[in-house]
This record gives sequence, structure tokens and C-alpha cells, in this order.
Amino acid sequence: MLHKTMLTPRRRRAVYVSCTALVAAAVVVAVLGRRRPARPRPHAPVWSLPNLTVDNVLERCDDALAAADVLYRVVGRPHFNYLDVLAVRTRDRRCLAASNEWLSLLRRPYYAGWGPGVRRRLHYAPVVELYARLAQEDAGAATVVDEAATPLITSFSRGTVHGFTDFWLILAAWCDREATGRANRTLLVYDGSDRGMLDVVRAATDAGVLDGTRLRFLRPDVTYRFRSLEVLPSPAHTYWGAPVLARRVSDFVHRHFVRPDATPPGRAVAVLKTRGGLTGQGVLAGDAVAAILRRHDAVLLDGAALGEIGLINALARAEIFVTSWGTAVMKNFVYLGENCTDIFVYHTADFASQFSSGFSRFRNAAIHYAAVEDTFPPTVPTTTNN
Repeated sequence: MLHKTMLTPRRRRAVYVSCTALVAAAVVVAVLGRRRPARPRPHAPVWSLPNLTVDNVLERCDDALAAADVLYRVVGRPHFNYLDVLAVRTRDRRCLAASNEWLSLLRRPYYAGWGPGVRRRLHYAPVVELYARLAQEDAGAATVVDEAATPLITSFSRGTVHGFTDFWLILAAWCDREATGRANRTLLVYDGSDRGMLDVVRAATDAGVLDGTRLRFLRPDVTYRFRSLEVLPSPAHTYWGAPVLARRVSDFVHRHFVRPDATPPGRAVAVLKTRGGLTGQGVLAGDAVAAILRRHDAVLLDGAALGEIGLINALARAEIFVTSWGTAVMKNFVYLGENCTDIFVYHTADFASQFSSGFSRFRNAAIHYAAVEDTFPPTVPTTTNN
């Protein structure tokens, strides 16, 4: 290093300027190199479907049964006898039509059959609203479930013959996959499903038919994000009038849920609609119920008190089944076994537009139909003149 006395004034000025420039450059590098904290950004919608309507929703649906990285939501507020449920693929926000029966199984008879208008809007507006919500939802805010899943959930998981048709057929298909080792997924169950369906799930878990470690119960009004999701679609809206499907479900139920010692409470048992439920049609008046039970010497079963497994076992060995038109017969006839010889179905006047015989036999049983009002006309009170 040169001593400063050996530098001329001119050289000393050059060295000073050079050192000052180096210090300034170092300060700039230090300042620029310091990483500023990221400025928080609002969770903007990933996708937007501003023109989505009831009349064009099917154009945004994908008929694929499986997808990776999926948003899934069940709406807690029901509509009539169904609920709103939908799966939407995260990457392009296209919905999986099979995850909602109104967009898949029912779109030909109802969506196409009704055409544009009030009736279509009444039933399809809620699912369009749900789709629009999921399309705009921040996927990062969803409840992440790092699993491959299959729903045991449909638009009709609240109950009725439609819900039980879906439930039994999907459960049977799932168990077939389990038997061949092809399932290896998590089975999704809605915790607001019909109580009977939840009874069956619990019984299936206790019996080892389902692996309880691969069950996940979903809450309403929560958006879940699954690693992948595959829908096992129900092939029919009802197994009533579909003998092959009905027998498939019946055999499945008897194989897994009927106890060897199952004994009916009487030779003839009855399941009758005595009060309104998800629908108000087909309710039998008290005097008609009493007359029907007397005619057949039948024991009236209380499905709510028995639970679904108890009801299955009460019907499985019965010889005579007395029932009413609607869910009472359409859901429960598959629980009957080979012992049954006769099924008596009573229909009310408010079901006249929907009534059709559907079946003449099931297993070994002949099916008989009668109109309640014709068979047991209402009692007209008489008056006397004083």
C-alpha cells in the first residue's frame, strides 16, 4: 500500500472519489438485497361464471366420473325432498355432472322434459347458485383432505325411495370393488343423511362390511378440497319397477344385514304412511289404518323406533306384507325374503296421477293393489232430528 505522502494531490482526489463510489454501491446493494415482507393480497376469485344460468348450466358440466383436485360441498338447507351437492374441478372450475343427479340422471326426463320456464328454474336454480359459488371460491381457503374419495352422497340423501335406491346401489358397487381390491379410497358420508342410511353405515362398519378407518363424515356448508374424487353413479332413480336392480339390492341386503335368527313380530306385518314426512302425499287416515290392519290381522311396524336394521330384519322373514303406495312400499319391498307369499299395496286418491302397478310379483310374493277410498270408504257421520 502506498503511503499518502507518496501521492500527489491529484492522485489523492482520484482515490477518494473511487472509495466514495464503492461505499455508495455497497449501500445500494445492501438496501436492495433486503427482502421486503410480501404485501397481503385479497383472495380474488380463481374463476368467474358471470353468464351462468339455469338454461346453460349443462354446457359447463363435464360427464367425467373422476377428477383430480376437486372442490366438494353439500348445502345444509334442503329443497323439498332433496339437497344440493356438487363437485367442481379446481383447475378449470368445470363441475362433475355425476355428482348431482339433477345434472346427470334426471337431466333427460326433467331438465329436457320441462324445458325453459318456471318449473325448471324452481328445481335447477339452487344447484346453479351452488356452482357459481364454487366457481368463485378461493380453493386455498377450502378444508383440505389429502385423500382419494368416493361419495356415498347424492341429491336425495335425505331419504325417500330415490335416496335409498342411490344409497343401496352405490354401497353395493363399493363393496364389489372392495372385494376385488379395487377400492382403496375414502368413502364419504353426509352426516345429515337419512337416519336409516346412517344406521346401515354403522351396522356395516360394525360387521366389517365397511372399513371404518376409510369413512369420512362430511358436514353441511363446508367446502372440502380432495386430492381426487370419483363418483359411482346410481343407474336408476328408483328400483321400483326395475326387477333386476331390485333383486340385486335385495340379495345384497340379505347377504350382509339379515340376521340368521331374524323373526317377524307376526305372520303379517305392515308399513303404512300414517303421517307426513318429506312429502305430504299418501297419508292414511286413522280409520283406514285400523281397517287395513284388521283385515289382514297385521302388526304395524314403527320404522323410526326399530331403526333401519331392525326394520330389515322384521320384514326379512314375514309371510304377508301390508303397505301403502309411495316410499312405504317402494323403499321397503326389497327387504322381503323368500317366505313372503303376498304383498298388499293400498293407494290413496292423492296418488291417483302417479299410481301404477309396477310389479305383479317379487321373489315368491304376488302383489295386490287396492284404492283405499274404494276399499274403505270414509265414515260419514249421521245426524238425527230432535
